[in-house]
Amino acid sequence: MADYRHAVIRVSYRAIGRQIGYHYTVVSRLVRKHIQTKKVSDLTRPGRPLVTSQPTLDEQTYGVTIYLEGLTKDQLNSVETPFKQLVADIVNTYCNYNASNVQQCCQTSSSYSSNPSNPVTFTTSNNIAFGSGTPLEINNLLAVMIVIKYESNNALCRAALASVGRRRRSVILGELELALPQDIFEQIIANPDL
Repeated sequence: MADYRHAVIRVSYRAIGRQIGYHYTVVSRLVRKHIQTKKVSDLTRPGRPLVTSQPTLDEQTYGVTIYLEGLTKDQLNSVETPFKQLVADIVNTYCNYNASNVQQCCQTSSSYSSNPSNPVTFTTSNNIAFGSGTPLEINNLLAVMIVIKYESNNALCRAALASVGRRRRSVILGELELALPQDIFEQIIANPDL
């Protein structure tokens, strides 16, 4: 398993904004300005740098930005597929761990519990997405916004739904896609056992 000692977890702009009493877009603008200019004071009009792309509503709602130490953008791009597979494997392990995790991941009240040593697929590497404007190098850290998407009819949720007659409402991103909530993904990243 990969060594995660150098991963730094950060919270979403929305969570920071709630904590300090500002709207998340203010926090987002200040972070972007600091990344571009190394300070947050306004530049004169002619010298202002171009603004980076704004996160989409789905990215703001479901994205979690992680900061990786000692990794460059080019290095991550060269291992993007195995990196996304590793993230999918970690999420699948978490979602299969016990009935409570199955309920969180599948947003169901089912008491279904799979076998963690033989996990049922919840998401795949194809459903792990990087947010717009990331990865982004910032002072020896690589900021990567990750959104965990999953198909609403994935194997784990189908098995959980088969054990209960009704499913809770869920947010659908695409025709058949849902996104793993930020707090669950943050729990997964923060769990040193995975």
